[in-house]
Amino acid sequence: MYSDTQQTFRPLSGKAAPIFLCVFIGVLIALLPHLGTYYKHGTWVYLGNTDEGAYLNHARLPYFEAGLKFRSPQTLPSENVPNLYSWVQFVPLSKIARFLNIPILFLTFFWRVIGAILLSLSLYLVFRGIFDGCTRPILYTVFCTCICLADGGFIEGRSLVRNLTFVSHLFHGTTPVGMPHELSQYRVVTPLLNLPVLLFLASILITTKITELARSIKGAIALGLCICLYFYVWTAAVLGLCLIAIASLAIASPYCTKKKSHTMGIAPFSSIALILVFGLLLGAYQIYGNFQISSNPSFKPILDRLCLGRPLLPHDPYRTTYLINYWVFLKLAVGAVGIFTFGFYRLIPIWCFCLAGYLLRNSAVVTLLEFENEHWIFVQNPMGQVLLLGTIVLYLDHKFPTQKAWRIVGAAWTALLLILAIIWRPYEATHASGALQMSKWLSELIPMKNSLENLHRDCSLAGPEISMVAILLSPVAPLHISRTPFSELISDDEVHNRYTLNGWLSQFGLHEFLAQTEMTFERHPGLTTRPEWQYDAIQKIREEKFKKIALDNGSSFMKRYGVCYLLLPQNVTPTRGGSWQQIAQSSNWALWNLIDPFKK
Repeated sequence: MYSDTQQTFRPLSGKAAPIFLCVFIGVLIALLPHLGTYYKHGTWVYLGNTDEGAYLNHARLPYFEAGLKFRSPQTLPSENVPNLYSWVQFVPLSKIARFLNIPILFLTFFWRVIGAILLSLSLYLVFRGIFDGCTRPILYTVFCTCICLADGGFIEGRSLVRNLTFVSHLFHGTTPVGMPHELSQYRVVTPLLNLPVLLFLASILITTKITELARSIKGAIALGLCICLYFYVWTAAVLGLCLIAIASLAIASPYCTKKKSHTMGIAPFSSIALILVFGLLLGAYQIYGNFQISSNPSFKPILDRLCLGRPLLPHDPYRTTYLINYWVFLKLAVGAVGIFTFGFYRLIPIWCFCLAGYLLRNSAVVTLLEFENEHWIFVQNPMGQVLLLGTIVLYLDHKFPTQKAWRIVGAAWTALLLILAIIWRPYEATHASGALQMSKWLSELIPMKNSLENLHRDCSLAGPEISMVAILLSPVAPLHISRTPFSELISDDEVHNRYTLNGWLSQFGLHEFLAQTEMTFERHPGLTTRPEWQYDAIQKIREEKFKKIALDNGSSFMKRYGVCYLLLPQNVTPTRGGSWQQIAQSSNWALWNLIDPFKK
């Protein structure tokens, strides 16, 4: 039976070459889309899709503005609307990037470098702890770390085989979807900048050559950071720690203590309790802020629209969408066999975190509440893959410690996954429709960069969806972008006002405007059953608002939302809302300034 009693490693001692190798591979794979974009478009700026544009939108205010306040980027400063995203997730790195004179559009590059380093290190530490006591611990650690860095199934779920699906697309010049996120571990900012902290927490729980005081302090800091970074990570961390605590109590029972090996590889209950208590205390401010928002009655309908705690009906099929997942079942079963049959007890924390992610992803079955539960995939699947790889390697090393054949097969498969990932990443960045659209918009707006940078921060910019990219070059707020209904603490009425005013200023006629109501947020899971978000109801509301705006030439609404700037196709001249002066143009777009703001 595998033994956990051998000399335990010191993670960063000895030769550092394997660590640097893993970090190099992680950073390389992370930055390959930027390299591909440079080769095809002549710029290192890479935005994969509108999600990355939305994250940059949240980062640009702490980047451009003095102070440490973190408010909604899609509203005016005077509105003082809180930001639902974590302060820690955006503000510190934005301030550091500004201090280092890194341009705002290169912030995604900066995020990927930092995130890839952290992801590589955290994976290395987890696997190094799991494989301590094996015949080739460093070799196994490097192989498994590289697999996780290169495998599209690390987040998607189909571990070790997902990359094989890339081959057909490479031959046919296609991509599976429009978003270039087949290796989603490099998606910024989530999960690249928050998953590593959970992995660091797991590595602290796995290692045995550490004093319980040191474990408790480091674990509490890691849990506190999880809480301050990302809701889906910290909730899974807390539930996972509770499961580990139960396991710790179970193996401390009189029956289990007769077998010394059963007490190895898992932190004692006292350490886990201290990690939970002090970690929650460190993250208390973030939890309290979330509680203030969620308990505010005025925010309740808004949070329902955002699917953050939205009640589900008992017969809603969305409750059981993620219940049957054979890949997760397989990983948990394999891990359970390794733990209970072969004594691989260091896998218990990983197994518990994987189970916690799965339970929370399916929590609507019991709670009837929808929190965009699919996001717990960022815990469930990575921990599942670590569990699967750890069990397989520990078993093979235990049964066949001197045989080279399985090591050669493992090395070959690792190399195959790395090659496919290295080929796929720049290919995807230059072929996926989302990335191509963002590159096109950027190239069209760069000629107006200086003018956009000088716009007044207390004003709003109206215009089509390309405005999402334009505001990244400017301190102004967008009047409306497609992400507004999903991420902002503004009422349904405000959403309709902004959308309708934006369409009216974009020079649409009524019938043309109403034809645009098939919007992204109307297809958002969970909104489809709300009467007020059905197609006919939306049509009626927006038709009334369009007519109301036209009655006073948009004056009251434009004043309310501070609309001073307008982005239109180059061949369209604004005739609504007042007198406009063109202040910049490119080959396809023109930027207009309202001459006498808010006058009829």
